[in-house]
Amino acid sequence: MEEKQVILSVEHLMISFSQYVGGWRQRELPVIRDLNIKVREHEVVAVAGSSGSGKSLLAHAVMGLLPQNAACQGILLLFDAGKPCGFWVRTAQVISAHLCFAL
Repeated sequence: MEEKQVILSVEHLMISFSQYVGGWRQRELPVIRDLNIKVREHEVVAVAGSSGSGKSLLAHAVMGLLPQNAACQGILLLFDAGKPCGFWVRTAQVISAHLCFAL
């Protein structure tokens, strides 16, 4: 049986939020730590978890729609016919819509 192509790869995804405490002091609140996922063509993938576990944040990160106070690290690769068609690599503060598409 032929192995199906990977169409989405998320590697070492970490998401945290800056939160103000006690006036002007900030702290980082980690919400997703070291998440890895690969989705192959024709697969149906379900992300399950309790309320507040980061399911929606994962979807927002994949779409590049995280809020301004989110910090995101990791690698996201999108593939079309086995060739990368979009990617991002983030190791610093994310500002919304940082998904880069290569044509």
